[in-house]
Amino acid sequence: MNASFIYVIVVAHLAHIAAGLIALLVMTIRVLQGKYSPTKILGFELGAVFWHFVDVLWIYLLLFLVFAKDIF
Repeated sequence: MNASFIYVIVVAHLAHIAAGLIALLVMTIRVLQGKYSPTKILGFELGAVFWHFVDVLWIYLLLFLVFAKDIF
């Protein structure tokens, strides 16, 4: 595997972590401000969907890199 490919993966991972942490920070601030209620939780649900999507994506990517190491 080319070393520059590793850098791309690391930078993409850091970008997703940063986006997830920003989403969690925004959700935390809005919870503390009382902007969420049992009927108004769209932003909270979108943050959770993003977080879980990134989790599944990175599990898939890890498995791909482990089993496809002969390709590179």
